[in-house]
Amino acid sequence: MSDLARLFRTTKIAQVPRQLGELGADRSATFPTHQVIESPPSSFARRDFGLKMRIPTKIKSKYIVVNNLDNKYGLPDFEPLGGFAFKKKKFQEFGIPVSVRNPTMTTKASSNPLFPGHDPREGHGSVAVALGLRVQRPSSLEFATNKKYLRTLRRPFMEWLAQNYPERIAQTDLSNEIVEFLETRQVDEAKLSRKKYQFPTLYREQLSGTAGLSYNLKGRLFQTPNGVQSARVLPGRYISARSTGSRFALGGFIGNSVTSGLHVKYLNKLADVRRPLDAEGRYAREFTIPLIPKAAHLNLVKKRFDFEVEPVKDQDTSRKGGFSTVKRFSPRSPIGGPDKSQLVLSSLLGLLETVGKK
Repeated sequence: MSDLARLFRTTKIAQVPRQLGELGADRSATFPTHQVIESPPSSFARRDFGLKMRIPTKIKSKYIVVNNLDNKYGLPDFEPLGGFAFKKKKFQEFGIPVSVRNPTMTTKASSNPLFPGHDPREGHGSVAVALGLRVQRPSSLEFATNKKYLRTLRRPFMEWLAQNYPERIAQTDLSNEIVEFLETRQVDEAKLSRKKYQFPTLYREQLSGTAGLSYNLKGRLFQTPNGVQSARVLPGRYISARSTGSRFALGGFIGNSVTSGLHVKYLNKLADVRRPLDAEGRYAREFTIPLIPKAAHLNLVKKRFDFEVEPVKDQDTSRKGGFSTVKRFSPRSPIGGPDKSQLVLSSLLGLLETVGKK
C-alpha cells in the first residue's frame, strides 16, 4: 500500500475496514521488514500467489507481503505492499555497485568482492557496539535504565578475566577484554529491553552481500545507441543546499553531492527554494535536474545507506580547466550521457540565467 493510499484510508472520506495484520509499525519503516512475494503474469491472472487460497480479484498489485499464512479466521493474512520492490528496481536502473562499510568486514577472507567476510582477528569494536547500545551520556535516562544490568556483569567479567587473562587484572584499560567477554557471552536481551536485530554482535557474522540491491562490479560500461557510457544521466530533483554540497532526490532515494554552486552555476539559482524561478510560478524543486549516480555504501555499523550523486556540469566548465564528469572514448560516443541530456541542461541553464537577469 502506497503512502497516498494509507493517508486516504485514515481520512474520514473513505470508511474502509482496517487490515487484518499488524503491519502498521512496519509500513512506516525506511527499510523492508517483510519478504515481498511477486506473482508472475500467468499466475496473477488467477490471483495465485502460492498461498492456501487465491486472493480476491480486487487486488491489483502483483506484490504482496504475508504476515501469517493462517489466522483465526482460516485465511492468510496478507496485504499489498510492493513499495520496496519498486525501489529495488529503480535502484538497479542506476547501474552502480554497492560497497559495504564496516570495520569488522574484509574482502581478504573471501575471493568474491560482492560478499565480504568477517575476520575476528582484525580486532574488536567498542563496548557500546558489543552491547548493541548507542553511544550516550552516562547521565542520560536510557543509560540509567540499563545501569543495573551492567553492574551484574562485573563479577562474571572478573571471573572470566582471572581465568583467561590473569596478567591483565591490574590494568586500567580493559576495553578489548570487555568486548571479547561480551562476544563470548550470550547477551540477555530481555534485561536490556532490546531485540536481537539491535545487537550487531549476534548477527554480524551472518551478514553478507548487499541486501540484493545490486550485484554490479566497479568499472561497468553501458552500451547505448549513442555509444559506450560509463555512467547514466537520470532526471532528479533538487532538495536543498548544505555546507558541504547539495542534496538531490533520484529514483526515490536521497543522494548527497559535494558539488556546490562554485562548480555548477545553475545550483546558485536553485538554492532559493522559497521563491518561484519563472513566470509560471515554478519553484526550484519542480525543475528536473540531470544527475549521475556515482556510488552507494551500506554502513553495517551505523545501519545507514549512503547514496552519492553528481549533477551534470556545463560544458563550458571543462573548457576553462575545471573538473567535469563527462569523459569521451571518441568524439562520437560521449560517456557522460546522450545529447538529449545536454539539451535539457542547456535549456535549464538558459531559463535560470534569464531569471537572474530579471
